[in-house]
Amino acid sequence: MISPIMKKAAAAITATGIMVSFLVSGATVSQAADLITGTKGATTSVPYTSGKAQGSAKWGLIGNLKAPVIRGSANPYGIGINPATGDLWVSDSGKVAYFLGSSFQSGTPNVQIYKKPAEPTSDYGENGMYGSAGAVATATDRETSGAGVGWGQPHIIRDGVFDTDPKRHGPRGIAFDDAGVAWVVDSEFYQKRSEGEANPQRIKRFAADGTQLQGVGWAGSWSDTTVVDGQTLPAPGSFRAGYSVSVARMQNGDFIANTESYVYALPRFGADGSPKNPISLQRVPVTSQTAQNTVGTVVRIDPYAVSVNSETGLIYVAPTTWYADDAPTNVETNKRFGGVFVLNPDGTEVVDYSDDSRLQVAAVCSGGRCKGDTIMGAFVDNEPNSASYGAVFAMKQSSANLVQINSRTWTSGSSAAANAQADAAAVVAVPGLATVRGVTSDANGYKYITARQGSSNAGVRILAQTPRPVTDLTVSQECNADIKLSWKHDQAQTQSIAPTEDYVVEMTKDGGATWEVVPAAKTTEQTKMIPSAVVAGLETETAAGKVGFRVSAWNSAGNGDWVAAQYQQPLCVKLAVEKTGALNADGTAVDWNIKVTNNSNGQLNNVNLSDVLVAADGSETAVQLPQTVIATLDPAQSATVQVQTPVTEGQRLQGFVKNKAIASVAVGGKTFTETAQASVPVTYSAAIGVTKNAQPLVSEDYVQWQITATNNGNVTITEMMFDDTLGDIAPTDIVWPATAGQLAPGESVTATLRTDFTDAHRAAGSVTNVATVAGKVNSETVAAQAEAEVKVPHSKLTATKTGKLDAAAGKIHWTVNVTNSGNTVLKDFEVTDNLAGLSQLVYEWPNSVAELQPGETLIVTAASPVTLQHSEQAITNVAAVKAVSEYGKQVDAAFVSATVTVPAAPEPPVDPQPINPQPGEGSGSPQSPQDDNGPQRAGEKLAATGAAEQLIPVGFAGLLLLLAASVVVTLVAQQRRRRG
Repeated sequence: MISPIMKKAAAAITATGIMVSFLVSGATVSQAADLITGTKGATTSVPYTSGKAQGSAKWGLIGNLKAPVIRGSANPYGIGINPATGDLWVSDSGKVAYFLGSSFQSGTPNVQIYKKPAEPTSDYGENGMYGSAGAVATATDRETSGAGVGWGQPHIIRDGVFDTDPKRHGPRGIAFDDAGVAWVVDSEFYQKRSEGEANPQRIKRFAADGTQLQGVGWAGSWSDTTVVDGQTLPAPGSFRAGYSVSVARMQNGDFIANTESYVYALPRFGADGSPKNPISLQRVPVTSQTAQNTVGTVVRIDPYAVSVNSETGLIYVAPTTWYADDAPTNVETNKRFGGVFVLNPDGTEVVDYSDDSRLQVAAVCSGGRCKGDTIMGAFVDNEPNSASYGAVFAMKQSSANLVQINSRTWTSGSSAAANAQADAAAVVAVPGLATVRGVTSDANGYKYITARQGSSNAGVRILAQTPRPVTDLTVSQECNADIKLSWKHDQAQTQSIAPTEDYVVEMTKDGGATWEVVPAAKTTEQTKMIPSAVVAGLETETAAGKVGFRVSAWNSAGNGDWVAAQYQQPLCVKLAVEKTGALNADGTAVDWNIKVTNNSNGQLNNVNLSDVLVAADGSETAVQLPQTVIATLDPAQSATVQVQTPVTEGQRLQGFVKNKAIASVAVGGKTFTETAQASVPVTYSAAIGVTKNAQPLVSEDYVQWQITATNNGNVTITEMMFDDTLGDIAPTDIVWPATAGQLAPGESVTATLRTDFTDAHRAAGSVTNVATVAGKVNSETVAAQAEAEVKVPHSKLTATKTGKLDAAAGKIHWTVNVTNSGNTVLKDFEVTDNLAGLSQLVYEWPNSVAELQPGETLIVTAASPVTLQHSEQAITNVAAVKAVSEYGKQVDAAFVSATVTVPAAPEPPVDPQPINPQPGEGSGSPQSPQDDNGPQRAGEKLAATGAAEQLIPVGFAGLLLLLAASVVVTLVAQQRRRRG
């Protein structure tokens, strides 16, 4: 049958499909106060199975061995675990019945040996149910079931043992020695002393495998006595016709048995079966003050059963009757009948009286002697691994209940209430636990109890204890995953606790008011996974704190105490990180946006952000963000952080800028991280700008070129080289801004080269130079050229000279035209004219400075006198012109000359008076022009004529004027070029 929870889970899975969570957290969403966690209890929602117990360390029915019926009825009585083999021995008394004064055996006396199971069997199935899922039949008192199944079919000892003459037998009490030899009291088997001494069989003995050995003791007669210390006791080996139902092994190895019917003794035998003097119970001193207050100082005990505490050696005697011999007159008023006498290990004194009101009955007193109900049993639990170790069990003949003295009542019951065992002294009530005749424990501490003799459900009830409590339950869930329940539980199989076989999970949706089982696979692991679908649709209840789970441990005896814990909806950490980027306007940087969104189902605090640039090789470089922590993000809330990163050369070369944003948050002791990447394509430009120019000339012999290369791209150029058509550029003539051979964007490098002018250059008039600069970018060659032309400086003067006779004035006016016929600026002119009487030279400049630009002409004038001596002579005037170019080179115009022929003079008058020239006549300065009669500049010389210096007469001067028109002036220009 599928539970409602599982039906709901199946429906939810069908509707939603499989969902995979983004991230998982151990934290939970805030919800109402926890009223479930830590609550504990015993009762579960699992339907109660009769005989089982609810709650930890409680006794529950784990199995049954149905007593075999050979003939008549089954009457299981004595029981014990063979210490040598672990086999279970059960006696069937074949109970003697009485009818109309006659007696007969209602059943078949026998002893059953059940071999110890190789593997135990259990009736536990799963999910708290018994007799299902491959388990054996649920333990009941009606059939062999549960743990009883594992014992199999018994080996029955009967033939030749319990059917011999006389035919009446009654095997009851069983005891063992260390070798596994079984001692079985045959209560109904009577032998006379003579027969008994020959073949004693009151106590049958068997080897561990069931082989019969020599018995011990005989029933005997009342006359079989011996006197010990003045007391008449049964003779050694004789039971003095008393009734015997029990046998026990003493601490010293001897065996003792009871003999009822006023014999007041415990027959005793050595470990080898040899008879010994019995232990007297006729007048036993009471040494315990507590016991004295109850039974007096001296008692006489008629024993119905006997048992021994194997650890302490104390002897427990259950009486049929007992007498307080010290106060026979008032025993009926101050003595209690309803307990077990405790004797010291040698049986010489009473050291305690374990009485219990449940064993008491009204005493029947007569003549100062009182008799209570027969106390049966006095079984001592000698198994150290038993939860009732050391406890004493007894019954009174008139009651069907088993009494654990001063503790529990063990009885028959089938309801949970009857077997609630609310405290340590509470009733154990399981089906068919009545008319108990034998009790023992195995090495596990399980109880084996013979019950219901003579009935259809006679057999051996097997009981064990429920598991210890489950503790420390934790409920955890990862997002959209199954719910994990974990707990602690001690599974140790001690103190009668049966093996833990399963853990049952229950769920509440109403704060613990009701619970139901969540079916799950059987496991002994202390964790279970519960389908998440069981909480689907319970968000409201979960938020209200009403959903929870509880876990209990289960075994074949029932369930242990459960512990509960509240279910809390897990905080599913789900971060969405979005990263976008775009180049800025000038392409030098990328503007990034990081958007973090809380897609969780609860608030997130302190979300950490980081950012890295990712290179092509995967290496990362941290980016400093303006904000690295987002203090709070509510569900569906987003936060955006912006940052700009410059585009680097490496990024341009790789062709992109990749950025990764990382968002992380610590929740529930775990750190959850999500990343987002974005890539922005970028390009690079590789360009060289080259300029070439000639540096200002400082000489007419050479030119100094300057080549400037600039990285006009946005990436570094490497392996740079210069090539020039006019020569090789030495490395020392290259000035790098940083590393030789490379230029970063925007950087420039300058190289210089000297070129000496050749005649060919001068002939051409100019020199053209082409420079090439090349380099590498990303294995590609980048190159550029620049061309420059420079005119070859060539300084040259061209000069002409003319002369003009001024007859009226008696002078010749000389003019020198000096032209800058080169391509340089000329200055520092010097005109030399050595003509005699020449006036100061007058310089007429074309501009305000005393220099000539190319093509400009300087006019230099002067005058010289004409004398009679010049008549009919040709006057030749030679001038020398030189200057200095702007580059400091001296430039000569060689010599220029002009010739003026003076006509013949008339005859001179008689006694002419000589005219003497004034001082300074015939010279002038180029810097300060004066009239023709100005003083001659120092160093200037007049041209030599070879005639005496005389003034022309006035009459002659007039004649000269007349003749001026006919004068032919011959100019002869002579130039001499000087190479500079």
